Amino acid sequence: MTAPALHIDWLTRACSAPARLAQLAAELRISKGPVRYQAANALDAAASRIDASDRLITKLQARIAALEAPTATAQVEILASTLVFPTGADPESSDYSDLHHFALNVCFRGPRQENGQGGWAVMVGESHQLSRAGNWAWPQRFQQHQYRWDTREEALAMARKHVDQRKVNGRTWAEWERHFAARAAGSEA
Repeated sequence: MTAPALHIDWLTRACSAPARLAQLAAELRISKGPVRYQAANALDAAASRIDASDRLITKLQARIAALEAPTATAQVEILASTLVFPTGADPESSDYSDLHHFALNVCFRGPRQENGQGGWAVMVGESHQLSRAGNWAWPQRFQQHQYRWDTREEALAMARKHVDQRKVNGRTWAEWERHFAARAAGSEA
């Protein structure tokens, strides 16, 4: 039984065209004997595998050509995170080095486990998250659905609603601005 396998291996390497393998299989079927019949079946299987891989290669080459076409986008950008700053704050200004403490991060945290939807969270730091009810907490895994929004726009709306209420050391960003303005005015007088 090993001789036909070696013979088939040699034939498939020598003739990589599926049509030629199918022709050899037909010739083997004409001659009598179970070994030749099994060899013919193996050649047919090899021909169909080579034909299928040739078709796959053709499809992949067409896909690669489409991706390399000049109309294809050279870069893919995925928006995974957005910082929301308090009203009136200028993140570009050097006067606000502590502004990042008041900013809320809307980021994609992966789809929800129970239904595979959503996945947008409003966060401060690495794990302090805003719930759909408007409460801040460090949610457990089983509470994940209470801290996720289906769309980025919903999460951004909630972040914009709560960013001006974010307190650091007992004051909001606007209260700290008034405090430092009054302090500067008092030192000038």
